Amino acid sequence: MEILLLSQNRVIIEFIKIASSRLNAKLEIKKELNNLPKRAFDSVIIDEYFSILPCEEIAEKIKHKKVILLTSDENSKCEFIVKKPFLPNDIVDILKSNTILNTKEVSLIKEFLEEDSNKTKLTTNIDSFLEVLFYLGPQTLKKLLQDATITIDFKGDKE
Repeated sequence: MEILLLSQNRVIIEFIKIASSRLNAKLEIKKELNNLPKRAFDSVIIDEYFSILPCEEIAEKIKHKKVILLTSDENSKCEFIVKKPFLPNDIVDILKSNTILNTKEVSLIKEFLEEDSNKTKLTTNIDSFLEVLFYLGPQTLKKLLQDATITIDFKGDKE
């Protein structure tokens, strides 16, 4: 496992070193946003004070499978959030997890399901349903629905 840590904080760096050593992971630490590595990482961990750029913009600059934001702000938006203060085991748990959905995907599904929360059958606008499926993508859907049985009836105009 290869991890990229973006932080200037000595305490955070030490905690992530501990977490990565527990996983026998290779850790690369960057203290500046310039000259980021070109290769892919399994996980990118970003300290909230590393840059004024939002997590998503930093993540776009790096090939990765998982992005973790270390933050004290509960309203932060990123794939995975670790609320400060944290312990190395909190990071180990996220790095070891094979989580199928990230935070954004979970909130999108919740929002979609809340539209029809008072109904016994999920009957919603087909565009909303397709938007959720399109966003999740085939790989995530395959993992999510691995052992599921789903019946979908589409009814609409004949046009």
